[in-house]
Amino acid sequence: MEAIKSGVIGLGSMGMGWHAETLHRLEQFDLISGCDPSEQRLKIAREQYDCEGYLDYAEMLADPELELVAVATPSSMHAEHAIQALEAGK
Repeated sequence: MEAIKSGVIGLGSMGMGWHAETLHRLEQFDLISGCDPSEQRLKIAREQYDCEGYLDYAEMLADPELELVAVATPSSMHAEHAIQALEAGK
């Protein structure tokens, strides 16, 4: 079975420390991207996980290779970001 190409939106403590780390560690997933408004967090994600880093969520969702998105933004933004991912076919 081919690994599911995955990304994380929100690279704070939960996004990096839990979601990205888990997706990176498990062989069923291939962490290919992360999205965050912080250039510093994106730099860390790129270095630590060898993935693409996006400042713009719509740009990340436009990647045809991306299949799954873990939403790790603040709770008040979860619904909006989950709906955007679903509408993009993720």
